[in-house]
Amino acid sequence: MQAPAGPRGSLLPWHGPSRGPGTPHSTMTPAPGAPRDHPALDAALADPGCALVVDRVDADRPLPVMVAFGGLSNGTDAAPYEFVRQTGSLGVHRVFVRDLGQCWYQRGFPGTADGVDAAVAELTRVLDGLEPSRRILVGNSSGAFAAVLFGVLGGADEVVAFAPLSAVTRRSRLVSRDRRWSAQVRAARRAGTDRSHLDLERLLARTTHPGRITVHYGERDPSDSRSAERLGRLPGIGVVAHPGGHLFIRKLRESGDLQPILEAAVRPAPGGVG
Repeated sequence: MQAPAGPRGSLLPWHGPSRGPGTPHSTMTPAPGAPRDHPALDAALADPGCALVVDRVDADRPLPVMVAFGGLSNGTDAAPYEFVRQTGSLGVHRVFVRDLGQCWYQRGFPGTADGVDAAVAELTRVLDGLEPSRRILVGNSSGAFAAVLFGVLGGADEVVAFAPLSAVTRRSRLVSRDRRWSAQVRAARRAGTDRSHLDLERLLARTTHPGRITVHYGERDPSDSRSAERLGRLPGIGVVAHPGGHLFIRKLRESGDLQPILEAAVRPAPGGVG
């Protein structure tokens, strides 16, 4: 995809090893001092064949990068990008990722980097190109699951996960009696080639991850509460309860309480951890 250069920035293709039609990635570099949200970025995010958009900041020093994973669509709209507005003022590089396969990212970036391992490698390649000072991954619901999954496999410094399930395996669904998103969960199981990619608790238990992971959850949602409890038992995982159910992040946005959480994630942890 190519958009005309304008006074607020330019849009250039970010070519991955595409094996399918369309341009899988786009990178957008604003002009110095330009607003972060503008028509060039909107055009990149609106490209239906694009799974990953990079918003790079021109700076004379390394900056953090925040990768925002989109979740499931509402059944009628296309797979969404998320956290676009909330990250515009953070002063970081931004990478927006969405799940075109609508299967907890088990298909990776279809046509570009098929499968989780290939997608993690491709995202790592993109982030390496930005030479960031820190790597922060964030997501909500299935996007939160992906943030933890990609953060552990890719070595992120910080992961902020809002309302993730701890697993989407058949057993976990039966135990929790969780029947939400049945079609997408079945698609995830069909696409997944590594069982640990479907089970964050199992992955975290067997993987060393030097970064910090924080799970935020709505205390009125039984499945999310059980997932947070299971993940919180593992070393290096912090959990934070919030009033509300699975969609508690909406209240955080409306109240303005989401912004401080994202701002805190950008800052290095006390003592240099992360």
